[in-house]
Amino acid sequence: MAAGHLSSCPRLWKEAEALHAQGYRIAIAFMQSVPQISEFDQVFMKKHREWEFHIFDWNDPSLRSRTIKYVSIIRCRWERFLNRFRSEAKQNALAMQHSAYALWTLIADAQANLFIVHHPAGLAAVAKRAAQLGVPYGYDIEDAFAYVRDGEFIENPDRLIYHTEKKYLPSAAYLSSASPMYISLYREQYHLEQEMITVLNVFDTGREPAPDVYKDRRSPAALSLYWVSQTVGMNRGLQDVFQALNVLNRRDVELHIRGRHDADTREELMSALEHEALRAQVFFHDALPASELNARNREHDVGLALELNASLNRSYCISNKIFEYMSAGLAVIATDTLGQRAVLADHPESFFLYESGHIPALAAHIAFLADHPEALRNAKAHALHLSEARYNWTQEQVPLVAKIKALLG
Repeated sequence: MAAGHLSSCPRLWKEAEALHAQGYRIAIAFMQSVPQISEFDQVFMKKHREWEFHIFDWNDPSLRSRTIKYVSIIRCRWERFLNRFRSEAKQNALAMQHSAYALWTLIADAQANLFIVHHPAGLAAVAKRAAQLGVPYGYDIEDAFAYVRDGEFIENPDRLIYHTEKKYLPSAAYLSSASPMYISLYREQYHLEQEMITVLNVFDTGREPAPDVYKDRRSPAALSLYWVSQTVGMNRGLQDVFQALNVLNRRDVELHIRGRHDADTREELMSALEHEALRAQVFFHDALPASELNARNREHDVGLALELNASLNRSYCISNKIFEYMSAGLAVIATDTLGQRAVLADHPESFFLYESGHIPALAAHIAFLADHPEALRNAKAHALHLSEARYNWTQEQVPLVAKIKALLG
């Protein structure tokens, strides 16, 4: 179960593909809210017609969907009001987000031998339905959910998420984690004793050769910097690379940014450029479905993973981008967070770390790769080798599949 779009949750669909390959029947419950991403969901579902999909579309105009939507919104607001007067142990999880009740309706009558939930908004519903059926459930920690928002650290987590996880996680049959940093955090915070498995959000290496015709980059001779995510925003660390472009003021470096964005965000980022000529070297691209993304990724030279240390989660997470870049054979420049250092620090020939906000260091990494084409080729080749040899889904899924086999037989 996911609290958002299927195509925006690669951990869920990779997990589902791995279990389907073992002969298990798959049913996925998820939410849709953005029409463009819903189109990507449809592309994915057409590839897996043998699976069941239970979808709540937030924009569905039908009477039933509109009724559930408004009930969900009202329940959320009402429970938020009541939670002010409840003890922390009795906080109602329906107050977590406006779609929490709508998510609950997706699995209220579901039948399964195992439930797996990927977000705390669905945790209470999954735990209760699993208890009704007498079956196990697992929980995937893609993020340290109680510490996601900027400014949230050990001393000030999101209290509702914290107490929801504290209440239901001890009953989970297992927990999987996208970062080894999360395991110690969750054990300490919730005093958990069950097995916890690190499952990095890696991708299998694309086997196709690099494209002959570029759709993104403009000059094969220029160094192509690349940042990709679902959404382009002002809190994603992108300001660092714009400032680095100002420092360098070079015409042989391109910057490509991919993700959903609006004109205001694009212009606010571009306004940071101090040299008018640099505007011609920055390109914004729309989001793409997963089936098309790897081919575009391979066009570039250097992937940017610019996580900030603005919250505990950001410090501990390992950006999905790193593994996407690696599987496409890109060198990586990343901020030196605890989570990213855990993966990248042992491979300085391919991965270049810098402290967030330290623009001279970032500019120096970019200049080095632009001025040393042989080092760039070696960095890209080594990153691709690491993806093929170690950081790939074929290997990473093994402990997860083994755990679920042990649970279900």
